[in-house]
Amino acid sequence: MNQIKKMQKKAQILVVDDDVDIRGILIDQLSVCNFNFFEANNGKEALDIISKHDIDLVITDIKMPVMDGINLSTKINQLDQFIPVIFVTAFVDADNILSALRSGAFEFISKPFQKEFIINRVNKSLERRKYYLLQNKLINIVHDTLNLHSETSEYKNLSFDDKLDYLEQLITLMSIKLERKNR
Repeated sequence: MNQIKKMQKKAQILVVDDDVDIRGILIDQLSVCNFNFFEANNGKEALDIISKHDIDLVITDIKMPVMDGINLSTKINQLDQFIPVIFVTAFVDADNILSALRSGAFEFISKPFQKEFIINRVNKSLERRKYYLLQNKLINIVHDTLNLHSETSEYKNLSFDDKLDYLEQLITLMSIKLERKNR
């Protein structure tokens, strides 16, 4: 599935916590947003789900058996740097926060949490994901276009400043086209 189509479908949220009640509360509170949900007891189960489905966002606890949330976040970041990870945990201390951020986490939310706050953070993280995917798509388009144009003698003869101007115009044009396409 291409990146643009991924951004237009209903978001797929993976909720990872060894406490089934917490998973249920999170899913219940986020159900007003009309997401698709997957559940896992630990990081290992979560990675299995991620390998089989196009997951858009992961909400995870830190302390879990088999594989904790920090290791899960690190592995997710290695697999797909565009999947945001939100930590929702009762274990709020400087070491956990620092470890979570180093693992690539987008957000760190302490339990107990407010429904409006978690909805806001999930939506912001999904917006950020959409932005990163668009940016990545634009970079790939520019890269492909430059490769195509670098083979032409006309492009080879341009000065460095002219090449920069050309790139700026190309990026602006591609941004406008992507924006129109996603309306």
